[in-house]
Amino acid sequence: MSVALPQPSSTLWLVLSPTRPPLPTFTFTPRPTLAPRASPAPSPLSLPSPRPTSIPPLTIPILMYHYVRVVDAQTDPLGYQLSVTPNRFAAQLTWLKQQGYQPVTMATVARCLLREEPCPPQAIALTFDDGYEDAYLTALPLLQQVNFVATFYLVNTFIGKPGYLDEQEIILLQQAGMEIGAHTLTHRNLQTLAPSQAEVEISASKVQLAKLLGKPVVSFCYPLGKFDPTLAAFVEREGYTSATTTLQGFAQRDLFALPRLRVSGQLTQAQFEQLMQSYSPWRE
Repeated sequence: MSVALPQPSSTLWLVLSPTRPPLPTFTFTPRPTLAPRASPAPSPLSLPSPRPTSIPPLTIPILMYHYVRVVDAQTDPLGYQLSVTPNRFAAQLTWLKQQGYQPVTMATVARCLLREEPCPPQAIALTFDDGYEDAYLTALPLLQQVNFVATFYLVNTFIGKPGYLDEQEIILLQQAGMEIGAHTLTHRNLQTLAPSQAEVEISASKVQLAKLLGKPVVSFCYPLGKFDPTLAAFVEREGYTSATTTLQGFAQRDLFALPRLRVSGQLTQAQFEQLMQSYSPWRE
């Protein structure tokens, strides 16, 4: 597939060097042990058994996307930062395919890191936050051209609003092999809410999406990347198997505080390739 790339931006989102020192290791504070709920609500879903959160030091690149569309940097600078043009996204996918990367969903990432199933060499996960409609209209066709899967984190109250996915599009994404994850009910900063409110945001989003999809939802993404040990404990107790953050880095020592690599609108193809090559080879 021939892809026409736009000219590189004069402003660099990230300056990469083959000789730069590695990013600092993220150390996560141990989470508190939460007491079981006094009166748990009955659920038709069978939740997975509690699992260890300390995982071996494997590294599976997790890429973070938002929009796949053309945005004017002058009129919408924030949207530009959060967007990747269709041409650039297609070029990134083509390069990843040529380099032998093998896409997995976040549900598979969790099982791989826990050694519950073999993970393919050069595994990589692509994630999309918020549930914008271009996930279905633009990202999905480009993913299908290279036979890639991805995980889409949805905000329940955004579903069906202008510019966001509707229920039918969400179902079609799942039927195409994509994973649907939870991104809370309202996308509020969980750290600013009372614990009971935060728990509802985390729990109800999972239950509602599972009802729509007809299958359990096991992957979670913190709104705005804001989290702490108590919130992570809520996520774990609700039966999720992983949670992603906006932390930038490679260390993956906690399934409920997974860092990702932000793919910005300013990231050129050359910078994208350098970013991926800065990872050590995936190995057991």
